[in-house]
Amino acid sequence: MTVENRKNRVITFGLIITVLSIWGYIAHKVIADTKGSNFQIKNNVPVTRKFVGNSGVLDTYSIWYYSRDPFLSIIKDTASVVEKLEQVNVVKPPVLINMPEYFGLITSNRQNTAFVRYKGKYIFLKERDAYDDIRLMSMCDSQVVFSISGNRITVPISTKH
Repeated sequence: MTVENRKNRVITFGLIITVLSIWGYIAHKVIADTKGSNFQIKNNVPVTRKFVGNSGVLDTYSIWYYSRDPFLSIIKDTASVVEKLEQVNVVKPPVLINMPEYFGLITSNRQNTAFVRYKGKYIFLKERDAYDDIRLMSMCDSQVVFSISGNRITVPISTKH
């Protein structure tokens, strides 16, 4: 065995002993904390104090006969009396329309075709084409106009890239 091997072996055993002692200490602390202890409190402080005899408690209140509140005249009844009920106008909730999403334009020499998503389905529509209850009315560079169940909806097209 060479000197270098012996030196490495001593260092290895030293590190093993150190690691085992640290883990043993940690295990001892964990076991001791979970087991509980027999630690007794030596100086018990009473939670309640004993009342010592008649300490001369003074009566700081007195009972008077009931009288009217002097500040009661300041308060006035501000509630208005409603004699007949008025009818409240009920606002109808807005009708939700499935909005079409315009994805792009496919151009050819003969006719332009719009790529649209409506009710979760991707469809191709030419001008004046109809699918389900949607009709593509017109297309131009700045907007696309749809007709959905008789309602005219204009979808603006963003020209910024």
